Amino acid sequence: MLFGNFVGFINSYSDFGTIKISGGEPFYNDSIKYFLQYAKNKNKKTEVLSCGNYESGPIPKKVLDECAPFLDRIMFSIYGNKETHNKICRKNNAWQNLERTIKYCEELKIPFKFETVAMPGVSLDEIFNYIGKLKSEKLSLKVMHLILQGKAENIEYFSSKKIYEFKEKAEKLGKEFNIPVKFSCSLEGKCLADSEKKAIVIVDNRPKIVNCSALKYSNKKKCKD
Repeated sequence: MLFGNFVGFINSYSDFGTIKISGGEPFYNDSIKYFLQYAKNKNKKTEVLSCGNYESGPIPKKVLDECAPFLDRIMFSIYGNKETHNKICRKNNAWQNLERTIKYCEELKIPFKFETVAMPGVSLDEIFNYIGKLKSEKLSLKVMHLILQGKAENIEYFSSKKIYEFKEKAEKLGKEFNIPVKFSCSLEGKCLADSEKKAIVIVDNRPKIVNCSALKYSNKKKCKD
């Protein structure tokens, strides 16, 4: 997305208070700093959804440092520890890159949180053990409903029973590790598409307004569909 297009989009929807920038990996974009800076100058809350990977390595510390003054938080995707995370991301060094990116964020004091997806292969035990060892404050985990995205293939879905068990385990581990756990609207038995609450999501080069961020790659009207 070009900077001018971003400015036009933000100005067209000035009543929205939070700007969530998604992708692809948003930090690939050379203009990411200017996107965030412009949004903050418009008194918006800013959030970047990231996998913590940049080409063959972590997000460069220089890029994070440049964005830090205009960034309210980063939401990192996480699926387990090294082997589990790499397998789901289909990248041999995905976990190593994520860890290094998180270390940079801690050093730069950039707030961050985590999100995962209720799907086969994800290890909640590994996720909570990792988050529990971090020294950063106000960490939390959001559990998302699985919706097929982008070019993903051969993705398995949980049955309703398995989703309930996954959610129940996440709640139990959250209490055990003292880590707040939140669930996407569909896992709470509702969808924000039923309300007036909306979010702005910038997806690759295609700005899109959705009531529920889980729908950013979908033509569905509700994430429960």
